[in-house]
Amino acid sequence: MINLNDFKKLSDYLWEIPQSFRDDMRVPARIYATQAMLQHILSERAIEQLINIATLPGIYKYALAMPDIHQGYGFPIGGVAAIDADDGIISPGGVGYDINCGVRLLASQHKFLEIKDKLEKLSNQIQRDVPSGVGRGGQLVLKTKELDKVLNQGMQWAVENGYALPEDLNFVEEHGCFKVADANIVSEKAKKRGSDQLGTLGAGNHFLEIQQVTEVYDEKAALAFGLFQDQITVMIHTGSLDLGIKFVPITCS
Repeated sequence: MINLNDFKKLSDYLWEIPQSFRDDMRVPARIYATQAMLQHILSERAIEQLINIATLPGIYKYALAMPDIHQGYGFPIGGVAAIDADDGIISPGGVGYDINCGVRLLASQHKFLEIKDKLEKLSNQIQRDVPSGVGRGGQLVLKTKELDKVLNQGMQWAVENGYALPEDLNFVEEHGCFKVADANIVSEKAKKRGSDQLGTLGAGNHFLEIQQVTEVYDEKAALAFGLFQDQITVMIHTGSLDLGIKFVPITCS
């Protein structure tokens, strides 16, 4: 059983399990978290899974875990590892089989007090408007030709079809498009299963959550992301076991 005493505190937000903790560890295991977060994480098997990553052939320097770490299939969710391309292992299902998840934080211009008395109605409306759960399709059903455009163009397709703003591209990795994407490589079965998935959340641990900015630690960074004290934001975590192209079109004005 792993406990807090097994960790070496490197800073208020960085903790390490040394390589000597277990004979088969090749590198130390590090986690970015506060002490309160770490104590909560210790209640499940995520840290044990992180240590297992540290035993993999070819792992470079550290097995790392981000503050959102939680138990996965092999790797913990939130686990990060660099593996040597020549001498290391390949683990395509390390974190499980839902490997196309996406997370987006939408920043509104509203403050908490503006919607405080409307939260119940707002939550109910989101529940009605956003399909979620296993097998739930959305209102947008794409034919194969249009679906290929989504796969090849990524978020640019969303902009052209009114589901995103041009400036949104600046806040998404690779501007929302994987340049070497080729829809022809994707099987017809996968396309058929994913044709009605745009605009849905999926199942499992995927969610759409109304959040409040309760504290700003870095004013400059917050300004760059358009965040401010008591602001209302919407966090969306979507994913798919099939095609993995889900997004939820929501506008915050």
